[in-house]
Amino acid sequence: MAASGSSANHKGNRHSDAGRHDWDQWVTKYKLQYGDDGLTFRIYKRNVDTSDTVFPGNTDRDTVVYHDLNPVIDARFVRVLPMEWFDFIGMRMELYSCQ
Repeated sequence: MAASGSSANHKGNRHSDAGRHDWDQWVTKYKLQYGDDGLTFRIYKRNVDTSDTVFPGNTDRDTVVYHDLNPVIDARFVRVLPMEWFDFIGMRMELYSCQ
């Protein structure tokens, strides 16, 4: 997904996720990738020297879960890599940026 359909990078400092609103489907664990050109992506890591960050997702379809991104990501594109889910993959996500 492009950050707000913009052609410029944004600094993302937080994101939230929820399951599929009209059905019992949600992602329980996922990773994030981000990049500048839509072709090359980096996996998000809280620490450069550690393994990939696995975000805990949802336990139901409507509860919103918030995650701070520290370090902040500087990207135009963000991809979600679902690792585990309930029933089928269903996810709503918001990215919060600062300038």
